[in-house]
Amino acid sequence: VFSICQGDDSLLKQACVELGYEFNSVPKNVGSRIWNIEDYIKDSDIVVGIGRSAMVGMACGKCVISWDNRGLNPYTGCGYIKPEKFYEYAYTNLTGRGYPPINTVEKLKNELLKYNPNDGKILRQIAEVRLNSDTNATIYINNIRVGGCYSSANSITASVFLPLKKGQVLRYESNHFNSAYPMHI
Repeated sequence: VFSICQGDDSLLKQACVELGYEFNSVPKNVGSRIWNIEDYIKDSDIVVGIGRSAMVGMACGKCVISWDNRGLNPYTGCGYIKPEKFYEYAYTNLTGRGYPPINTVEKLKNELLKYNPNDGKILRQIAEVRLNSDTNATIYINNIRVGGCYSSANSITASVFLPLKKGQVLRYESNHFNSAYPMHI
C-alpha cells in the first residue's frame, strides 16, 4: 500500500499493519519532495490518496482507495474505487465530499480488503479515456463552441463527465457550495 496522502496517514498505517500489508508513504515535510513518485507507485498494489493522487494511481494501473486525513476535511474519501462506481466518485473529483467519513481502523481495513488486482487494469483503461488531457481539451473547446462549458473551482475532472449543451448554465462548484448560477459566455 502506497499513501500519497497529504495529511496524517497513521490510521491507514495501523490498518495495514493489522492486515499484514506493507505500507509506504510520501514524506510530509516540504524539504523531502519525491520527484520519481512513479517508482514508488509501480512497486505497490494499492495507491491511497484523494483527487489528483487517486487519478495518478489509476493512470498507473493500480487499485485506488480515495482517502485522506487533512485538517479541514478529516477522514474524507470515497473508499475503494470500484470501476463501476468511478463516474459517481468522479463527480466529487475522487475526494469523497459528501460521503460518510472513513474514520476508524476497521473502516480502512474493510476498504483495503476490497482489493482486486483486475480493478487496477480497468481503472487504467478508464484513465486513458476519461483523464486524458487531449480528450478533456477537446470537450472544453466543443462546449465553448456550442455556448456552454462546465467549470469546477477544484478540478477539471468533473467537467469531462458533465459537459453542458447549448442553452445550459455554467455550474460553479466549491468545497462548500453546490449551486448553479446563470452565466453568459
